[in-house]
Amino acid sequence: MNLNLKHLIGCFLFLSTTMISCSKVKFSNTPSSECTQDCVQNPDGTETYRRVLTVQPPNNKVDILFVVDNSGTMVQEQIEIANRFPGFINSISHLDWRIAIATTDNYPVGFSSVEVNGGEYRNGKLVPFRSASGSTGQYFIQKTTSNAQSLFQSTIQRPETLACLSTPAKCPSIVSGDERGILSAIKQVLNPSPVSFTRADAQLHVIFIADEDERSNGGGLPGFALEENDRPQKLVSTLEATGKRFQVHSIINIPASMSSFVDYMNGGFEDCVASQINDLGGQEYQGCHYAMATALTGGTLGSIRSSNYTSILNEVSYNIQDTSLAQLDFNCVPYEVVITPVEGQPYPSTLSDPYVVYSPGTRYITFSPALPSGTQLNVEWTCPRGSL
Repeated sequence: MNLNLKHLIGCFLFLSTTMISCSKVKFSNTPSSECTQDCVQNPDGTETYRRVLTVQPPNNKVDILFVVDNSGTMVQEQIEIANRFPGFINSISHLDWRIAIATTDNYPVGFSSVEVNGGEYRNGKLVPFRSASGSTGQYFIQKTTSNAQSLFQSTIQRPETLACLSTPAKCPSIVSGDERGILSAIKQVLNPSPVSFTRADAQLHVIFIADEDERSNGGGLPGFALEENDRPQKLVSTLEATGKRFQVHSIINIPASMSSFVDYMNGGFEDCVASQINDLGGQEYQGCHYAMATALTGGTLGSIRSSNYTSILNEVSYNIQDTSLAQLDFNCVPYEVVITPVEGQPYPSTLSDPYVVYSPGTRYITFSPALPSGTQLNVEWTCPRGSL
């Protein structure tokens, strides 16, 4: 098999083996904590990781977690998502789906005496689905739920958001303006509460809906610095550890510095953070960190200011159903990447002339065309020791 290079700067290619070797790096004598299984510490101060890449086959089961900003400025956006939900589930009606909802509020239950519905929306927990008569006690809806549409529409429109809007003076006590959607998502993977709605054999998709960033402006407000579980890279590594196919999607204030996922991961993210980290008096900040989680997983990015969320949710639906692999992420900026066939595994005819695309300084390579399901490849990549 002959692997050709579509675009590779300062890198090398060999027949039947793609080898990408790039910029000079600084080395450390301290081994990385991740260099354990299938990893070799080299004498030259680098670490080589080895994995068998398997593009997962189509999976009819999909678990979807909506993480919604429930602060007082989100009333109209929640209504818009509710209105477009019937079309969304119709588009995935052939799949075995489950849907749950969590909020960005991670304050503890009982934080205030004026909490709505006993503070059920606190602590990054799943919220119970609600009908016109109140809580149903259900923490997820699924394909077989007869009134799934009405339950979702009643639940995504948060009662605490409406209460916050109607009594602004009490708003800080009713719901937290310290939006921590990434933390909520990580909690539902590591320590689901009050129930676990995900299935071991289902793909997992997280959809953030927020008009500000993680911790409002990305950690610049006094007393609201980002913690490890607020970071998009931590979310991605947590999702990776599940062994599932996953993606992160965001409907947010799209960063002005994002012209493409490639540019954003190669400097645009830092520009986004820098542009608002010292802005202490603003509102509705750019979703720098949510956008990064989406870029890292190749998900759907939509504007919270869109007049119609239909096209955004249609793209999410497409991504859920598309099981090909267009991007492979690494745990460092690789010094060298080697791709070889898995012994005894024939390549599909569609891979007779694929392209491998690498932009120096990034943590990923892309395949164009995307690798179809069932493809297997040996992948080795080399990192500077201690660079993770």
